[in-house]
Amino acid sequence: MKIYVFSVICCIVTSLPAGAQCNMQQKLAMESGIFAMRRQEKHLPPMGFLYGMNYSRLPCGKWGLGGGLVLVHNMEDHKYYALTTYAVFRQYLGTGFVYEEVSSLGDLLMDAILFILPRQVEFDMGASVGWFTADRPHGSLRLRQRFAPSVDMQCKMIFTVWRLGLTAGMGVSCMLAKNFEGRDNFNSRLVIKGIIGLSYHF
Repeated sequence: MKIYVFSVICCIVTSLPAGAQCNMQQKLAMESGIFAMRRQEKHLPPMGFLYGMNYSRLPCGKWGLGGGLVLVHNMEDHKYYALTTYAVFRQYLGTGFVYEEVSSLGDLLMDAILFILPRQVEFDMGASVGWFTADRPHGSLRLRQRFAPSVDMQCKMIFTVWRLGLTAGMGVSCMLAKNFEGRDNFNSRLVIKGIIGLSYHF
């Protein structure tokens, strides 16, 4: 029986196409950006500066898991700390220059377009467990609940040179608790994030 099971596993593995063979990919990234809560009135929303560090591991090159830490400060005298976990899908779009010799203006334009396009696009979906603190408990934006779990989704473009990457992306989070009150028509559940960062791929 053991020999039969082993034979079946070997057949499945050897029948995979070449592109599906596992190629371990890991990424360590540091990111910064804007963390803004959506409001329903025509005024600037409460926003803060976001800093984060995350690590992702893709056992077969495209799909994997990741996690990290996030800090948001200067959000109207409030701070936000979070531990994030997420599933990752990463698609490779190209490897940069194609033509070894530029023989025409068309080749030069094609090289320039391929060079400025992102080499990878990454989609992250997961959840965070966060915590709000207040430097001024009685400010215009009053903290109602400190515990702040959320569901998160992000899309990132990654420009890579050797093992280094430059990341730019957008993200959306839905807070599962109403953490703030004190303003008319204020919706503190939807958060929009703009992100830039540096990453190391290995």
